[in-house]
Amino acid sequence: MTVTDVNFRITGPCLSLLLRDCECSGSDQIGFLIGENYSITTQTVSDAEMEEEKIVTSININGTFTVGHSLLLCNPLGRIDEDSLQEILGSCEKDIIGWYSFRRNSNQRPTMRETILHRELCKSFTHIPSKYFLFCIITTSDTDGNATYSHKLTFFIHNRRFSPVSVFETNLGEPDDNSYRRSTLGDTSFKHLQQVFHSLNGVSSSKGAMNTLHTEINKHIEGLERNVSNLQAEADSLLHKMSSSNCSLNDEKNSRRDGSVPSTSTKMKPEELSVEY
Repeated sequence: MTVTDVNFRITGPCLSLLLRDCECSGSDQIGFLIGENYSITTQTVSDAEMEEEKIVTSININGTFTVGHSLLLCNPLGRIDEDSLQEILGSCEKDIIGWYSFRRNSNQRPTMRETILHRELCKSFTHIPSKYFLFCIITTSDTDGNATYSHKLTFFIHNRRFSPVSVFETNLGEPDDNSYRRSTLGDTSFKHLQQVFHSLNGVSSSKGAMNTLHTEINKHIEGLERNVSNLQAEADSLLHKMSSSNCSLNDEKNSRRDGSVPSTSTKMKPEELSVEY
């Protein structure tokens, strides 16, 4: 029996840069998702001598490639110009694992043109199975007076029709168990903030509480800055000592290489040379 599992992931910096690039664009745009896909196959045999094969496929998004207006890639009906596609992507073509469409003040439903374009792209990129080729719709909206901006994005795969999939956001250097590493410095700062919050229980007014909180946080930050300055001074001192030691060693090596030995003789005065024995 074969069990297949698929995981879609995107790094946090990649997602942030994608949203920022879309927000800074002057109009709607499309682009490609860059990443890697790989599969791991595990075979197990049960006590009843039943073989089971598990295939885990991972699709990782770690970059984007902005194209701009969709007409640079296809015609108004969504048909792709293969020459334009190869010219735009170049060597990045083998790393494409999906594409995205950014629309302002729109819904999250794929249009007919996007559906045709997705099918065309699946035919062009044969290095990844079409059922795993991702499509992302990004929309943005704002409230009255442009006070608050919001982004919404949905990832789809296409198998006869579009269906949404879950894409997990990962952090750089994240361990395999998806748990955050604990930091002693972070724990110390958190405990200090807890003490500050507990000390605010006796403050009656909210303004007084905010002033006290602001003062205590500034004191804590100034203490951290002093510690960083002291550590930096120690590091500079160690670097200076190491540099002096290296210079001394280099001088000694050069003198040995030249064959010169430090002289221990003393100069004789002219009157000493004229002495008769």
